[in-house]
Amino acid sequence: MDQKEDVLTLSYDFLKYLVPILSKFPRDQKFLLADRMQTLMHDILDDFITAYYTKDKAEKIARLKPTNTKLERLRS
Repeated sequence: MDQKEDVLTLSYDFLKYLVPILSKFPRDQKFLLADRMQTLMHDILDDFITAYYTKDKAEKIARLKPTNTKLERLRS
């Protein structure tokens, strides 16, 4: 399996894992914190998919730099 496919697969699997957990958040946090986390993870997955189909290496790196910031936001 290609390394790029591993990142896509792992990201998708994490999103599938994350959504049921977020649905169990308390109501007052579900609609703000959980929604932001889920949206952020969807954006990260979209960025990975876009980078996967980008042929130019420099463009791919440029597309992935903001994704790194999104990952940091999700971790914190």
